[in-house]
Amino acid sequence: MSPGQAVYAETARFPGDRLERSFQPDLSLVETGDVIQKGVEGMRDLLRDDLLRLGGGWFGAFFLVGLIGQYREPGVRRLRLFLLLSLATLAVAQAMGRTHLSTTTPTVNTENLLVLLVPGLFLLGVAFYQGLLERFELPFPEFRHFLSAMLVAGTAAPLLLGVFARSPGPVVYPPYYPPISSNRSASSSRRRSS
Repeated sequence: MSPGQAVYAETARFPGDRLERSFQPDLSLVETGDVIQKGVEGMRDLLRDDLLRLGGGWFGAFFLVGLIGQYREPGVRRLRLFLLLSLATLAVAQAMGRTHLSTTTPTVNTENLLVLLVPGLFLLGVAFYQGLLERFELPFPEFRHFLSAMLVAGTAAPLLLGVFARSPGPVVYPPYYPPISSNRSASSSRRRSS
């Protein structure tokens, strides 16, 4: 399937992966209303799920709030405008280009175009956070460092917990639990030999 045909996938005429399995699909059968309906449903899913997961944590929240913030630095204002226009463009492209891959693996797939904005998202989130820190009257200057360290720790906590936490292991109890099964098989073999 060519990238231009992704707009026709997941419409009423080509549900699921039918377009990819078609040898010579007749795309003229797809009506404009079907494509518009697909775009509306894709945009609904994007606004409901994908936009809130954008950035994956606190900086994503600072980014979304930072889109409406006031900035004195012209570079930050230009970055915000670029990210806002890019977000609108990529959101429409992602909503229209959805295929069955988006439903099979919703978080990590090749159709997730918003992930391209994550570096800029972090930059604007940090700019918004720094602007907040400058506006607040804190009791002592070192408290800013403490708040920044807490934000970084809170952002890195899911990664650190995923790396250092003990995993429960791939054992499903019952019917198979290796220590018990090996003890039973050893005792049954002893019984047979005696």
